[in-house]
Amino acid sequence: MAPKRKRLKCIQPNVVLGGSKAADSSEDIQPPEKQPTRCTATHRSANEGLPWLLGDAASVTEFRTKYFEKVPLHIRRESVGKSEYYNILQDLASPEALFRLMEGGEIPLYRLNLFRCRDGSTKETPCPPPRSPADVRRLFAEGWSIQWLQPQQEHLKLARLVAALESQFGSLVGVNAYLTPPGAQGLAPHWDDVEVFVLQLGGEKAWSLHKTSSACPVPLEAQSLPRYSSGDLPRESLSPAMMQPVLIAGDLLYFPRGIIHHAPNQDAGRPSVHLTISTFQRQSL
Repeated sequence: MAPKRKRLKCIQPNVVLGGSKAADSSEDIQPPEKQPTRCTATHRSANEGLPWLLGDAASVTEFRTKYFEKVPLHIRRESVGKSEYYNILQDLASPEALFRLMEGGEIPLYRLNLFRCRDGSTKETPCPPPRSPADVRRLFAEGWSIQWLQPQQEHLKLARLVAALESQFGSLVGVNAYLTPPGAQGLAPHWDDVEVFVLQLGGEKAWSLHKTSSACPVPLEAQSLPRYSSGDLPRESLSPAMMQPVLIAGDLLYFPRGIIHHAPNQDAGRPSVHLTISTFQRQSL
């Protein structure tokens, strides 16, 4: 007679989404080993996920039926103080947050990309690339934009937001932070292969959204919901802009994959900081 198999006990992780425990006093930006293992009351709003991103502008049902994978949506926070809407993420809203983490040794340089686009069509990268936090500071001051990959690794509330969105979309969710110097542009026009949510945390960005490009080898009819990103596209090849929103702190912009976009910081006096939350890579409803 075969021996009886022991039933394995499922151990639940000690994570309470939107729990009622007392708030942890740790700072939100911290090395992973210092992060608390329980989501406390102070993290509750981040874990509302998509409803929190949309606010009063649209219900989740309306967003999924009217906008998702269909058309862009610009949400202006007119009912609350614009700069306060993303208050749980405000410690990411200035370049100094990144510089402090770099100088403390908590973000390796391989998690950063730098680029600039001076003619509106061609992306450049620095040569040689930065080799120290001081190099990154210097290049930013010279007009190079910074892409900070996956900042949720250093920010607990942002990580909770990502977890909530992954649960709601049933898909992996990624985040990049973009820091653009005053009066500069980082990326050339292009489309992505992901659904994109832009959270403007600091400063402002002037976006242009376009449906198609005559310079892309992909046929025009296949440029809707593409499976792959486009690469850089000449600005003169773009169809007329379908939307040109100027995002200020607190605003949200959503656009489907395949929408061509470019976004200079036209404010000569302030840097711009925004998060790009992306999902649904090579997936569809």
